[in-house]
Amino acid sequence: MENIKKTAENITKHALEVINRIDEEQVDKMIEVISKSESTFIVGSGRSELIGMAFAMRLMHLGFAVYVIGDVTTPAIKEKDCLIAISGSGETRTVTIAAETASDSGASVIGITTNISSTLGKFLDVVINI
Repeated sequence: MENIKKTAENITKHALEVINRIDEEQVDKMIEVISKSESTFIVGSGRSELIGMAFAMRLMHLGFAVYVIGDVTTPAIKEKDCLIAISGSGETRTVTIAAETASDSGASVIGITTNISSTLGKFLDVVINI
């Protein structure tokens, strides 16, 4: 049990350190873009996709129209929508393709990444650098 407690403490400490480094202005911009969008689309791969799905559920609980890219019921993205693209490396092909497609459609693109100078970074209107 002591190992579990120590691990939980380390994870919590690291999460707080990361949260304290996030630019609050960018978070405010992200909230503004999501609030003004007709629909919000979320894309990620692996763990990023899992986090995206959890975030999509929370947005849905708040009353937003939200879709996860890859679901068979996901409609096409439009100009008045936004995409949240999640990729630590910023190079995940499925994520960068979705970001490029959303950008080409005129939708706003929000990126959550550790690498703002990546391929993903080229398509972002809002960057949450973690």
